[in-house]
Amino acid sequence: MAVDFNTKKGNLQSRIHSVGHIPLNGRDKPNQFIPIRYIFTNKLTKEDKLRAVFDALVLSETIGNKVGHSKIIYRCPSIPHNFC
Repeated sequence: MAVDFNTKKGNLQSRIHSVGHIPLNGRDKPNQFIPIRYIFTNKLTKEDKLRAVFDALVLSETIGNKVGHSKIIYRCPSIPHNFC
C-alpha cells in the first residue's frame, strides 16, 4: 500500500490518500490497484464521491491500466471516533 501518493499525468493531477493492491491470479493479468480516500466526517457528499472517481481516473492514466473503482473510508455516525 502506498500512502499520500501524488500523481500527475498531462493536465490531470491528484493527491491520492492511499493506493491499495489487489493481487490477481495468473501471470498474464496486469496488477490491479485501487485508490482509497479517507473522509473524516459522518456523511459523504457529492464532492467526496467525485474526488474518489477523479482519483481513479488519474491513477488509471498514470499506470496505464484500467482502474474500475475506488474506495472511500469514512467515519460511522453510530460509532464515535472509529472508522467503518
